[in-house]
Amino acid sequence: MTTKRRLITDSFKVVKRSRKGGKREKSPTPPPSPQKEADRVREEELEKLRQFDLDWSFGPCTGISRLQRWERAKLHGLNPPEEIRDLLLQTHADPEYNLGCREVPLSCKSLFMRTIPQERGDVGSGDTRASAKNPG
Repeated sequence: MTTKRRLITDSFKVVKRSRKGGKREKSPTPPPSPQKEADRVREEELEKLRQFDLDWSFGPCTGISRLQRWERAKLHGLNPPEEIRDLLLQTHADPEYNLGCREVPLSCKSLFMRTIPQERGDVGSGDTRASAKNPG
């Protein structure tokens, strides 16, 4: 005799629970707030600028602003996107838009310069005791 395989629903009845308060209607999704929309647009613009920073076909971006890099690329005939220039000119007061990918703000630069050894003998010598003993 073979036994018939039973399903779990044979032992336990399916019970549908009714919702408290009856059937709810779906409320329409509220439109995005103007602040969230502005933040989204800002992030999209900054992402375009980051992509411009990472594109080496327009030359290096170290030590100059994005607008200076765009102008240099245009001068050399590298055809940078006009959209980037327009974006930079519209937001010229915001440093987050204007600073290049490797341009360090002046306040950070002064901190960085304090950590660099000032004497030429200290750079890459590995042993700073020798230069301290023999100053000449």
